[in-house]
Amino acid sequence: MAGGVWEFSTSQKLELPKEKKLRRLGVFVFYDPQGVVDDYVVFLLASMRKVCTEIVTVCNGFLTEEGHDRLSQWSETIFCRENTGMDAGALKDFFTNLRSREYWNTFDELVWFNDTCYGPLVPIDKVFEEMKQREPCDFWGITIHARSNVKWPGSKQPGIAEHLQSYFIVIRQPLLQDERFYLFWKDMKISDNFNLTVSNYELSLTKTFASWGYIYAAFCDTRKLDTNPDCGCNPTAYAMYRLVSQYHCPFVKRKNFIRTNAEATVFTNGEQVMRSMSYIRSHTTYDTALIYRNLMRLYDQELWKGNLCLNFTLPSEYSANDPTPPALILAELDHEDSIHELSESLCSLSESCDLNVITRRTELIPTIKKFFPSCNITVSSNRPQGLASLFLVLNQIETDKYKYFCILQEMWGNPSNGLHISESSIRFSMYGNLVAGPHFIRNVIHTFESEPLLGILNPPIFPQSRSAMVAHFNLKQAAKDYGIPLPQRLCDYEAFCQPSLWCRKEVVLAALEKLNDQTSPLDPGVLEHLLCYIALSSGYSCGEVKESRQAACLQESQQWLINGFYSGNIDLNLFQKRQKFQAVAAIRSGKCKPEETNITPSALRKLLWETVIYWFEKKLNPHISSSKKDTYFLGARDVYDVYRRVEKARRHSSEK
Repeated sequence: MAGGVWEFSTSQKLELPKEKKLRRLGVFVFYDPQGVVDDYVVFLLASMRKVCTEIVTVCNGFLTEEGHDRLSQWSETIFCRENTGMDAGALKDFFTNLRSREYWNTFDELVWFNDTCYGPLVPIDKVFEEMKQREPCDFWGITIHARSNVKWPGSKQPGIAEHLQSYFIVIRQPLLQDERFYLFWKDMKISDNFNLTVSNYELSLTKTFASWGYIYAAFCDTRKLDTNPDCGCNPTAYAMYRLVSQYHCPFVKRKNFIRTNAEATVFTNGEQVMRSMSYIRSHTTYDTALIYRNLMRLYDQELWKGNLCLNFTLPSEYSANDPTPPALILAELDHEDSIHELSESLCSLSESCDLNVITRRTELIPTIKKFFPSCNITVSSNRPQGLASLFLVLNQIETDKYKYFCILQEMWGNPSNGLHISESSIRFSMYGNLVAGPHFIRNVIHTFESEPLLGILNPPIFPQSRSAMVAHFNLKQAAKDYGIPLPQRLCDYEAFCQPSLWCRKEVVLAALEKLNDQTSPLDPGVLEHLLCYIALSSGYSCGEVKESRQAACLQESQQWLINGFYSGNIDLNLFQKRQKFQAVAAIRSGKCKPEETNITPSALRKLLWETVIYWFEKKLNPHISSSKKDTYFLGARDVYDVYRRVEKARRHSSEK
């Protein structure tokens, strides 16, 4: 170890391309917060071996033992360095410290690339061959950012200069031997601030090399995609589909998959990732499972599900005639209203689908038999509430004969948080979006069959109900108790499953394994929060399913909400305050502990002050709006009491 850098030399002999007319060095910059090397990285390196004489990997941070072994299959040397300066820091270290100029000057070309993209989607040797046939250049990249008048944060320049994007750059001789090339890296300032790093590295590189008289080019000339210099559009993000379909770009950036909806819809309707993935599946040989597996391990599904558009609207009037694998519907029916409402949706079953009913009331058996004569009925009078108890019922059923399962938990009590939705309407939405007749069920199963990495299909839910369900649940503690790995980066609102859903058998078996290992009583709502992460850790994603007519109804309701927020008819601030008051009420009543909520002492202090002002205004103006009355349903004394309890819990936690 020298200068805080570990160097590993691989012991095995690497198989090199048979015919090499040109010596090309590959410098691969790698970073993973867990030190894990995923399959997409192995595929990337294996592909680059076809065009590189040698590959040197510079790892920012650490590697697991397995990760090191995987990289060493394709790299002559692996350097592990402190994670400072991001890619720019790693490359500066390589050019000025890790390898001498005499070493990298012995190569005809040098290519640096990193792990921030998936691919190659097309044979990478064809890319190099095409660039060889084009007009001569001294350095080139895959994509190029057009000049823009938009100022980059942290840059002293008034706009963004035209530049090659730095995730993949090829340097040729004589630029590689130019003294100024070495000095560029030696003098470059590194920073852990992303904006400063981009300014000092990517935005400066092309301009600097070109000022020395060197010619640059791009495999995909993306300058024509952004003809408006006032936009500053990044082509790899907002022209992703055109890049892969028309320009045959070999890479897609990982950042596109985890962009927020606000970012993804700046210049598009947010369809870029979905369209690109569809094209990759149908027009290339690249295995998209490599992308899914990396996303599942690193990111909460809520960060990438929307970009992939894992939302399916299916018809109930018709379906394909292809045979479907066997499926089981497990329905909880404890009230006559539920029996009638389910019978309206599930008027008949497809030939490969069985129905099992579980009830706590023996007097309902004749009614159940009247509407569902061929079903199996199980009476379980002492069974607790929650999705977990319904899953445990599957222990008594021969699950091996079924490939897919639909769990229908009876909905009583209003879980919504904001809009008051009737119980009947909730059940209508649940049943209508999960078991809307034999054609719909066949379409659901066909969706699973065509999406092999899809593990769960949830019915839609109102966003305000979502806030109520996740507000008082300690996800990290529950995952630890049940031995479920969580993604490296969690979303503000963690993913959760509906009380009723469709599920693949592999996910069901993984959930049963976790539940059966528990010796203490199960929390009634624990599986709703953990099932999505059980699916992710098993290699499956979660999606949303809607019946076509239900989707039209839901779209109208959501449009009303959107219009209400924009027009001011619905006060978003009151909407958010109502959620905070409900968290306060849950702590005050003892339904949850302070540490089980996301509410902080500072938020409570602000809420306390706003509550005092509200009650003072109410005394002065008795005709205050009903929406405000519904929101401020607690007094200042109640809020102050909860504030003291939360502050006490915070201090107790910090002392530990």
